[in-house]
Amino acid sequence: MCDIVNSYILHIKMPPCAQPIVYAHFRRRVTYCMARAQVAPPRNKGLRQAIRNVACCLRFTPSRKRSSAVRGSLAIWCDPIETEIDGHAPKIELHFNMWQDLPQDNAALDVGFRIKEARTIRQLHFYIPAEISLDRVTDLSTVLKNKNTISAIFNNVLKIGSENSLTYQVKNSNDKVYLRVVYIDFEKHLSIFHLKDGDNTDGTVLTFNDSLFQNLDEVGDYYIRLRLKFGRKELYKLFASKFDAEEKLFISVFSRTDIIEFRVNEKRNFSNTLRSNIPNMFFPDISAIHFLLARRVDVELIKSHADFRKMRKLEPNIWDHYLEQFGKVPSEMVIYHWREIAQPGASVDDFMALAIFRKFIPNFGLYALALALFGGLGSAVQGTLAALLKQITEGKQTTELTIQLSALVMLGLALLGLYDRIRKNRSENGDV
Repeated sequence: MCDIVNSYILHIKMPPCAQPIVYAHFRRRVTYCMARAQVAPPRNKGLRQAIRNVACCLRFTPSRKRSSAVRGSLAIWCDPIETEIDGHAPKIELHFNMWQDLPQDNAALDVGFRIKEARTIRQLHFYIPAEISLDRVTDLSTVLKNKNTISAIFNNVLKIGSENSLTYQVKNSNDKVYLRVVYIDFEKHLSIFHLKDGDNTDGTVLTFNDSLFQNLDEVGDYYIRLRLKFGRKELYKLFASKFDAEEKLFISVFSRTDIIEFRVNEKRNFSNTLRSNIPNMFFPDISAIHFLLARRVDVELIKSHADFRKMRKLEPNIWDHYLEQFGKVPSEMVIYHWREIAQPGASVDDFMALAIFRKFIPNFGLYALALALFGGLGSAVQGTLAALLKQITEGKQTTELTIQLSALVMLGLALLGLYDRIRKNRSENGDV
């Protein structure tokens, strides 16, 4: 630490009268900040690195890179019944709705399972690479029991039919059974298991068990739909990355780029914990995967992995009932729809959706701070030059030069630290 301060003092050719004051101030500030940040004093690795280390300490943060969020793939697999039904294999269609811009920092991922051969399944498993408790999981069967809502979900004209204790019918305009929506009893039908990697939770497995499937014995499609509730930042860390404009210190409004990555059954992205705990997965035939992403209209889609099938504005009157637990949903939202449909006789082995969005973020507070620092720095430069000229002309040392020079150094380091912090946090995840 002494080498750092001494190198800096010598580099700027500080007058001897100013050295004790600046040295004592740096020593106290650096020692205090390093103790607060719990990092060891940095060694001298050149003047440039030394100044950066001092600047890092002055802003009360350790000089180290932040780790990025760990993300992986969702996974769906099943345990088939022991006795095969000739000509029938487990077959599922998957629906995912990601709601990222809900009120009060809420976010949600809705997951729908349209099971086409329920009689061939003993248990169905769904894995998400995050820690989810059962109180954050909601069965949406009662929410779907509304003709406008169910019609919006399947983009079809549908109505509600008869029901029993386990399911209710959904019929089309020809009065034929379109599918049966299943009521999920969390105590009987659903279990939850957390995969552990040491002391950390690697992910969560939700299992629909055999007490559910042994009662789904009628011919036709069955539908299960759950909602996983997140905080907005939590969902963001799971599926997204952000990159801010590096020059945002100098502008009042800057652009932020969001990259949304959504994967299903991408085996190379399964965690080692998932592989080791469940080495032998039986994957059902997946006939189609639909992924709907809802964003505010002021967030601009600039690129995606493939052309979306459909883009439409969120219809408030239709979706209000479906999203009523989150309060008043913004009317200015856009839904993007990507899908992959299997060829006849084939299955969708995996799915990946990547979308890049851009939005503009107000930056008035940071911009004003930067202007104030630049203004103060300019005044300090002028004051230092004036004090230096006065000292040269009068031929004697004054405390005015020491004060002006100290102010110049501190303002310069503050501005350098502010810029360095912005640059290092440019690609940090989750701060939305």
